[in-house]
Amino acid sequence: MSDFFKNLDRKKIIVGTIYIIGAILVCIFLPQIMSFGNPEVKQTLKGAMKFFQIILFVFLLIMPVIVLQKGGGISNKNTKKYGDQGTATRGTIGELRDLCGNDGLSLSRNVRLSASKSYEHVAIIGPTGSGKSSAFFIPNLLDLDGKHSAVVTDPKGELHELTYRYLKSLNYNIIKLEPLNPKANEFYYNPLLIVEDITQIREVAQLILTNGNKAVEIATGSSSGGAEWINMSIPLLVAAFAYVKEFGNKKTINEAIDIILQNSLEEMERKFKKCPGAYRNFLIFKSSAGSEKTLSSIKSVLTTNVQLFLDDKIEEFTKSPIAVDDDGAKYIDMEKVFNPLILRQKPTVLFVCVPEIKSTYMMPLMSVFYSQVLDVCMNNKEGCPIFFLLDEFANIGVIPSIANITATARSRRIGIALGLQGVEQLRRNYGEENAADILNNLKAKVIFSGLTGDSAQYVSDLAGVTTVESISYSNNPNQGANGQDFLGNIISSVTGGGTSVSKSGVRRELLTPDEVRRMDPDDVLIIAHNKNPVFDKKNTYFTQRKYTLILEKFKPLNK
Repeated sequence: MSDFFKNLDRKKIIVGTIYIIGAILVCIFLPQIMSFGNPEVKQTLKGAMKFFQIILFVFLLIMPVIVLQKGGGISNKNTKKYGDQGTATRGTIGELRDLCGNDGLSLSRNVRLSASKSYEHVAIIGPTGSGKSSAFFIPNLLDLDGKHSAVVTDPKGELHELTYRYLKSLNYNIIKLEPLNPKANEFYYNPLLIVEDITQIREVAQLILTNGNKAVEIATGSSSGGAEWINMSIPLLVAAFAYVKEFGNKKTINEAIDIILQNSLEEMERKFKKCPGAYRNFLIFKSSAGSEKTLSSIKSVLTTNVQLFLDDKIEEFTKSPIAVDDDGAKYIDMEKVFNPLILRQKPTVLFVCVPEIKSTYMMPLMSVFYSQVLDVCMNNKEGCPIFFLLDEFANIGVIPSIANITATARSRRIGIALGLQGVEQLRRNYGEENAADILNNLKAKVIFSGLTGDSAQYVSDLAGVTTVESISYSNNPNQGANGQDFLGNIISSVTGGGTSVSKSGVRRELLTPDEVRRMDPDDVLIIAHNKNPVFDKKNTYFTQRKYTLILEKFKPLNK
């Protein structure tokens, strides 16, 4: 009985309340109903039927419980009878009630997490065209409460256009960054102006070279250099970054690249001696490089992996804005440089617009960008809580710290929602073990229809195995009925036949990979925390009146 009340959802509560009210009215007015309007019969029945009315009322209350029990609404009869085979069962929305609230991420039409549970992160898994944007990312922008900041991947700029006016009505500070359209930006982004020490400089150098190499591999099918060459290049790039940050005129990545490309070993050594951090890394590089010939090879590898930053548009986007003070002295205008701290300082929605067809090309920059934004927000816990709504996460590039961030971001009031076309994408970028760690740290999974291959198998494994009843019949004219089915054996003995009926529990996936693939396109599957898998309708924004009312009042920018 306790399971029955635990599994109730809002719809069942409403229907149950109406049913109880109806049962009460039937019992109260039973004499009037049975008397057919005859006052004398009514009076006679009213006095004689009190006990019967009570019995009827109790029966009407118990009957739904009995029906649900028989129909599997309270528990899975087979898993109790053959529990050693598997006990997974489909859950109800009511089971997710302790995860829900009105200030977190919306997973489906009837399930919205609390903010605290949203800080334990969400994976949204569905192939292209399955509705991740319209059923998750757009609704969650329209659900923002004016207190949370948000970072949003917006390849086409459509989310910005659709929600801008509404978010402004909530007094949000809205920033749109388009790296490939620098003239449209309010801010510049220079990674070297955000780093604070040599450790962070090294992280930037590693991200650029690692993702530069990966972008080349994806684009050409071949590596731009082995891991050994990449590792040899890192100390040199770190030395150039450290020197430019302290002594450079522009303090940009391009200025550092120019130093490497335009100077010999001796010339670089003379420059780097001025900066202890730069010189130390240069000595590490020099001990492995050894000669001008090796330097030439390393320069070739390095140039290939950082070629994105030689793009005129990217050079403009990542430059340091120079201003002149009243005395004619030049300085970097930091008010025009994007600083991730703004997300903590006041409620801000940041839209990052990189076209999908350019995502591979942009990996070296975007991996650095998102890594720095996450690190700054992790290191500064005070201020606004933040949601990261990162659709097509695999296209951002490799962020080596993402597994650790998802494991520890809860205490920093950071909720991360990663949109994936399939788990295969994570495994390609991060390897089997790291991909498993990342997925395990995303406590809620929202599954869309159409998944195939490893992704469908992953969902099937996650849902678990259950027990189904298997019935077998056997005929033996020389043997009486002695099967396990009591009724079948009685019939068999009466008819004189030798039919034996046997029942047993059979192990089966709760959801097979094929059933995952063939999910109703209007449904999503929610597998959250330690709860049973639950099906619910998509939270598609243009089918929900609460969202269409908002967009009717606050028109998109292009209308």
